[in-house]
Amino acid sequence: MASVLDDADLPLSAIADQLGNTQKVADKHYRKRRVANDASAQALERMFDEEPGA
Repeated sequence: MASVLDDADLPLSAIADQLGNTQKVADKHYRKRRVANDASAQALERMFDEEPGA
């Protein structure tokens, strides 16, 4: 249920309320990790695309 609510982009408070948990518990155990900064994520991903020795 938490995954469905999270995929629907409901706020953490709504997910926690539905589960009967605190927001901290819902965030720690039920929400997917998200990219906080797209530019940083892209730079790190490129690290794996490079040829060895390039």
